[in-house]
Amino acid sequence: MQQVGELLREAKFHAALVRLACLGRALNVEGLSALSAWERLPSGKEPWDQETRLLEDCTSDDEAARPPVATLATEIAEAPLAWLQALDQFCRTEYAPGVFACPLQIKDGDQAHWLLPIHADGIDGAYRRQFGNMDRWLHWHRVVPCEIGGLQVSCPQLPHGYPELLAKPMDCEVLRVAIAQFADGATLQWEQCGERHFRVTGLDDHTKREAAILAVMDSARKADAQILVLPELTVPGAVAARITDRLYDCSADPDHDLAVPLVMLGSFHEPGESGWRNHGRLVTGIDGTTLLATDKRCAVTFGKSPDDLCEDLNTAPVPFSMLMTPIGLLALAICKDFFDGHVAQAIGAIGPDWILVPSMSNSLSPHQDASARLGRLHGSRVLVANQPMPGTEPAKHGFLQVGKNLHDTDCENQGIHFHVFKVELPKRSAPPVNKRATIRLIK
Repeated sequence: MQQVGELLREAKFHAALVRLACLGRALNVEGLSALSAWERLPSGKEPWDQETRLLEDCTSDDEAARPPVATLATEIAEAPLAWLQALDQFCRTEYAPGVFACPLQIKDGDQAHWLLPIHADGIDGAYRRQFGNMDRWLHWHRVVPCEIGGLQVSCPQLPHGYPELLAKPMDCEVLRVAIAQFADGATLQWEQCGERHFRVTGLDDHTKREAAILAVMDSARKADAQILVLPELTVPGAVAARITDRLYDCSADPDHDLAVPLVMLGSFHEPGESGWRNHGRLVTGIDGTTLLATDKRCAVTFGKSPDDLCEDLNTAPVPFSMLMTPIGLLALAICKDFFDGHVAQAIGAIGPDWILVPSMSNSLSPHQDASARLGRLHGSRVLVANQPMPGTEPAKHGFLQVGKNLHDTDCENQGIHFHVFKVELPKRSAPPVNKRATIRLIK
């Protein structure tokens, strides 16, 4: 608590919040978290007058007027949960009204963490109600390690001006989200690599697939959809480049016919500097700018034993990344990454508000199991667009999971299949208004 007190006296409130959260998650020799012990101590009541008063005192320009470190450390040790909640609220009120709050990367000892504001409409999952979970006590921020299970976690910012550009079409009480599945006659081309691997090299008709994608985007725009997800291994890099060029050419009119705010352009196998990868990108249909990207890490097995083959993935240079958007924290996961391996572990630890999943599979059972768990525990919303594997029976087009509720689709397989779901956005209660006259620079 000494270090937390030192950070507070220096008015480094965001760093103090991260340090206190890390202390709460620390395990003792028996594997019990400090948080479980803190929950036996007084947790205070909103608006935490005593703690907030001391925090206000720490902002004084007169260093002598700030509380001594020893006093702060003693106060924190006596009621760490009260301080955790007071800091959570206090840092929330540091953001100027109407300003999009960006993620902060904060060094804490030898580790770095992301401090991610929770400023979107959200659903409260079980973790927000259950003791023993940091989510119960942090209402306005996530504290996320920059490395989870050895996987690097990144949270790039939206480019300048794009929070406002995306906020306008997403400022609504009911969000419309869409998925598509292609049966346009464009056939995947693939090759075997060595004894047991395969890679997808292209489509036999890129023009046909490009036309199908544009038709889907046009349908999504006419349906007022704010998010569109296309399936895995359906959008080659060359096709994606032509689509984004087309969007850029249309961008003089931000309300053009293809201007879906967020478009997950599926994924495809692409050569990288050190091998092949399965790469996907999230763009804005307003002007084609890439906002977020992902590389698949868990290879799929294709075929039947003993002739089955493994997806040829030998590089994944893009770290697991999330994006702060006007509708909350958004993550991408390509098919198997969503329910298996280190990406799934990171998603389960963080609980993003939205997860977009391009998939190619004959069974969505593992996707639905993972979605149900994330929806139940975190209140996550999961949007899956699925394509059947080549040469197999028709498969479900995908689904939407909203909290505990699953919205499913059928498995017909003729032409282009397009589905729009409606998602109500419940409002979180606002924190007490900060009465300070000025908004200080975030330290």
